[in-house]
Amino acid sequence: MKAAIAIFGQNLSAELRRAFQELGAVLQFRVEFSSGDDLKTAAALICLGDLPASAPIMPTFQFVSTNKISSNVRGGAIEFGNNRILPNFLRGQKLALSKEATWEFLDEKCNGETVATINGQPIWKINGNLWSVSISPPPMRAGERLSQYFNGETFLPLLPLYLFLRGLSPESRWQSPPLRACMMVDDPNLHAQTYGHVDYQSLARLAGDLPFHIAFATVPLDAWGTSSRAAKIFRENSRALSLVIHGNDHLHYELAQPFQNGGRDALAFQSLSRIETLERKAGVRVDRVMAPPHGVCAPEIFSVLRAAGYEGLTTNRWSLWKHNPPEELPMDAGLRPADWMGGLPVLNRFRFKSSICDGEIFMAALFGQPIIPYGHQKDFADDMICFRKVIERINSLGAVRWMSLREILETNYEHYLDSGTLYLRLFSRRIKLKLPQSIRSLQIISSLPAEKLQEFEISWQQEKIRAKAGDQVRDLPLEMEVEISEITDAPNKKKTFHPARKSPVVRWRRLASEIRDRLKF
Repeated sequence: MKAAIAIFGQNLSAELRRAFQELGAVLQFRVEFSSGDDLKTAAALICLGDLPASAPIMPTFQFVSTNKISSNVRGGAIEFGNNRILPNFLRGQKLALSKEATWEFLDEKCNGETVATINGQPIWKINGNLWSVSISPPPMRAGERLSQYFNGETFLPLLPLYLFLRGLSPESRWQSPPLRACMMVDDPNLHAQTYGHVDYQSLARLAGDLPFHIAFATVPLDAWGTSSRAAKIFRENSRALSLVIHGNDHLHYELAQPFQNGGRDALAFQSLSRIETLERKAGVRVDRVMAPPHGVCAPEIFSVLRAAGYEGLTTNRWSLWKHNPPEELPMDAGLRPADWMGGLPVLNRFRFKSSICDGEIFMAALFGQPIIPYGHQKDFADDMICFRKVIERINSLGAVRWMSLREILETNYEHYLDSGTLYLRLFSRRIKLKLPQSIRSLQIISSLPAEKLQEFEISWQQEKIRAKAGDQVRDLPLEMEVEISEITDAPNKKKTFHPARKSPVVRWRRLASEIRDRLKF
């Protein structure tokens, strides 16, 4: 049976009750709303206002009522201390407030070590097993998801409570992927060594100093031409520069359009066919990750891309929600290293030239997600000042591993070791890992919906074995890298998909967009 978390407080609204229930569901707790007299069986107590007089000694989280208010804070900052309860990447960090707000602060009567302040005033303290916070939790309306609050702008009211509960949760045994990052730029191609304000050679040199990795989402329609010098830069600097796929023709809302007679399949395969042409011409590798034009994709496209052989998709959460409403997604959507959509892992990304970019960086790190800030060629103007600042912020988090999106997907799994068994929870269709000497067996826990039974191939050197999710796998090569791949039907290469005939205007429109970018507009 799940451990119980007792919620105590007067006048708990339905919206607040829903927020606690959703957190409990994600973190595997049973939420009980208490009168204050039935706390002995609870694992922890969450209290809104004064503590109950009969509360036993237990981990306790208190939303403190206070009259000390600072109104309309503008240009302030949240600053985190060095308390050990904070993730390493948050310790000592300072984050500018992105908008005007009203805050309540803890007064001098509240004892303990300060964990966070706003403009130097404490909002979060810890005294033994008592956590005191002056910021009220957000009420959740029906159909809302926690990820709608865990974003770069509105994360603070839920952050302390999430860390408190996760520390007590069975989820805490899962070790997240390491800090990983990749910058992204949409639209550039290999027609020349530059694309607008983007200079490939300059970026490759800069990556040796900062460091960073940058993936360019290139339009398959542009595969008609390749500069040998541009291709050489990518071949010689693969640790810093890579390519992914940006739609097919770069039409407006291209992956959200209604299709008939296999039109989606035709788009997916034509996109790959064009990319294969680019790879042959340029001698470069393009990662099988889709970045939808304008970020928008219809629900039906995910399974189509999966069947065609794509390994993942990346877009921002707001664009994703345009055709995939939050209420239709799982409750833990946006709180894992990736979301499974139609059997395809979806990675969240966010604009690097945004007032909430720093907050988005912290939220990605909190949930073990890759940090993927993206932009366009015009965001590299002014000596790339904004670009450099974002990279410096990411590198300030600690030991960040910069890698391509393909490499990110290969490391996109959670794990824990118990009694000699290494448990893996995959958020990718294919991962690579080096098995530690200390394990005796391996078990893969499916992160897909329960009705989808996954089967995997585990391979190393010339050996291959098969295993289903939940199987105990023994006799594995220790201290050796293995690849674990989801077993699926091969893409149907024999079936011919004919893309609908398109007007020459499609090519001219894309060419006009490229000319505009190259003129640095």
